[in-house]
Amino acid sequence: NYQSYYLGTVVLSMNTETSKNSIIDGQQRMTSITLFLIYLNHLQRKFDEENKVPISDLIFSVSRREKSFNMTDENRTECLKALFERGEYICKETDDETVINMVERYTDIVNSFPDELTDEKILLFFIDWFIENVIIVEITTYSDENAYTIFETMNDRGLPLSDIDKVKNYLI
Repeated sequence: NYQSYYLGTVVLSMNTETSKNSIIDGQQRMTSITLFLIYLNHLQRKFDEENKVPISDLIFSVSRREKSFNMTDENRTECLKALFERGEYICKETDDETVINMVERYTDIVNSFPDELTDEKILLFFIDWFIENVIIVEITTYSDENAYTIFETMNDRGLPLSDIDKVKNYLI
């Protein structure tokens, strides 16, 4: 089956002074996809270089010879770097709940990824399929106010937002 799969929308607010994006909605989705791509990249390390699917640019970018993860947060960089380079990260007492959850979710990906997909030809085909057929819609605004308006509108499907969604939106 070659149809595309829509995974959702990510709402970003771009700071016009720094040209940096902040994720207003879709952080969990982006984290999960990043962890999955890191694992797929880790799986193909055993293959010859010419056979690998170049997915690292979906995980990080290089600007002025500095590598930074596309999903950047200083508190999570060390964890992401370790997962990308070694496929594991040992949590420290100073790690926040999000880092601990990221490591647990990465472990879930490792433990639940089907063995039959790890064969070189099948894995490379799967990575190509994933990149070409999984769709995330990115909406970028140039003000936080517009981003939150879009978030509220997209999350109002005729049903009221839950109390936690209201609190989150208010705090953000």
